Amino acid sequence: KSYATPGPLKPGAVLVEKIFSKLGAAVTPENFLSICDEMLLKLLKETFDRIGANEGSIWLLDQEKQHLVVAYNSGPNTEKIMGFKQPVSKGIVSLVVASEHAFVENQVYKNAKHSKELDQKLHKTTYAMIAVPLYFLNEVRGVISCVQLLDVEVRDGQAEATGEKPAGFGPA
Repeated sequence: KSYATPGPLKPGAVLVEKIFSKLGAAVTPENFLSICDEMLLKLLKETFDRIGANEGSIWLLDQEKQHLVVAYNSGPNTEKIMGFKQPVSKGIVSLVVASEHAFVENQVYKNAKHSKELDQKLHKTTYAMIAVPLYFLNEVRGVISCVQLLDVEVRDGQAEATGEKPAGFGPA
């Protein structure tokens, strides 16, 4: 997809678009942090904190465009979340990439499209989520997500939320 000026592109513009496409493809989940400076990382963390997210993540498509991979995370579960792979056929973050539309919802755990794989890994339940497409060099290359989590305890084989329910995302 190209969002350039309508009509045929001039030869120089076609070359520039090809160069940008190659540059964008060179940014991978594995090397993403190496291209981010300290100021950008600080801005991301502060933004996620101000939104009220427990975890703020940047998910990037892998080279084969088969998975979204967490390339950055700002929350307390960073060690468990970094590198997590979500198939593009599953979950809300994948729908955001496919549709190129933002998603905002409280009580996400009730949404049938929500993938519980990362929740299970963290022993948490996603309560609220904001997810927006990440455009880089004229193409959707991933998702920026913010979540609020519930602690989960298993009792008699059933998962139950413990602790306080988050406020969710919405107008202040």
